[in-house]
Amino acid sequence: MPPVIRKNDVMLRWVAPVGQSARLAGQMLLPQNLLGINWGAFHSSLRWMGLGSLPLVGLSAMFVSMALTIQTVNEMDRFSAQDLSGAVISIGLLRELGALTVSVAWCARVCARLCGEAYDFRGLNADFVTQFALPKYLCALAMSVPLGGYGLVIGFITSALFAPTLGVSSTMDYLEGARLGIRDKDLVVYFVKLVLLNPTIGVFAGCAFGRFARGNRSEVVSNAVTAMFIASMFANLLFTYAVYMP
Repeated sequence: MPPVIRKNDVMLRWVAPVGQSARLAGQMLLPQNLLGINWGAFHSSLRWMGLGSLPLVGLSAMFVSMALTIQTVNEMDRFSAQDLSGAVISIGLLRELGALTVSVAWCARVCARLCGEAYDFRGLNADFVTQFALPKYLCALAMSVPLGGYGLVIGFITSALFAPTLGVSSTMDYLEGARLGIRDKDLVVYFVKLVLLNPTIGVFAGCAFGRFARGNRSEVVSNAVTAMFIASMFANLLFTYAVYMP
């Protein structure tokens, strides 16, 4: 007879990693853990988090910007305002779409791998914070900076070159519209989401689920990625509301 899974047990499986993430965050701030960080674990992750992620970030940025350009230019053309598409597209990419597509896709990759590695770490006696969680988190923050800039440049250039084929007068008109539409606040929001908010959620979801969640490896990784997606979407919504709503 299969075991009976109670609703409280299911809720506990999802809520417990939240508390474990908060506990990990507190432990990372302890001076002895900051001084005892394993830099070898940091360097070992640089390649797959950074260089290994370039195809994902580049192609995602290209496809998302092309899809947004098609939709925006076609709609603006109905009002003979297609030359203003640059403002609408750049604002959309900076405020939301870049963070909710390219960034979350990269964070899902990081979350899944870290969850699997943390799951295997259970059998080791070494300290989890200094040997695994803290160096992986610092590596994710370090790699999110160049990847965020790389994705922004690729997406913006793709859209600027693609827009004239759909009806925008020229690439220069597109760039001028983008210049008029983008505010400093939009750039700050873009990099806060891509460099701090989403990577933090991805790393802590992977570490907490992999280290503490119950179940087989594939189930734990699946739950970690699902939780990461939900938490990222909600956190991005809250941040957008706090910044743009009066």
